[in-house]
Amino acid sequence: MVEKEFQVMFKHLLANDSPKRAAVYELKLEKGRRLSFDRVYDHQVGALRQAKYKGLYHKIADQQATIVNGRRMHFGSKNPFDCFFLKGVEAYVVVMFYKPNYLKAAIFIDIDRWVEEKETSKEKSLTEKRAKEIAKWVKVIP
Repeated sequence: MVEKEFQVMFKHLLANDSPKRAAVYELKLEKGRRLSFDRVYDHQVGALRQAKYKGLYHKIADQQATIVNGRRMHFGSKNPFDCFFLKGVEAYVVVMFYKPNYLKAAIFIDIDRWVEEKETSKEKSLTEKRAKEIAKWVKVIP
């Protein structure tokens, strides 16, 4: 399991059980017993909080073209649009503690709760049990 696979599973989870409100997510896949708080970088925390409170503008990078036999070729899907601005949306760190042959779950932790836990915890990392205790919700990934 790699984060790219988690990303695809998460996309299907949202498609089948869509959120009631717009939200932004930082996904973290953890294969060990503890997720280090440092795995969510300061710029990610800042962007999540910005989208939740002040507003966040993001430009989607243009597709790169490849030249094949002198022709400009585009591979992959096209961008849905150029940019977006989000303000007042929910913001989460979403963690999956992955163990082969076990039930997979997405643990949604509100960004403010994540920061509070990082700042007040005596630990430098988060266990799956503690993540579930502070989560807004936990969704099983089919």
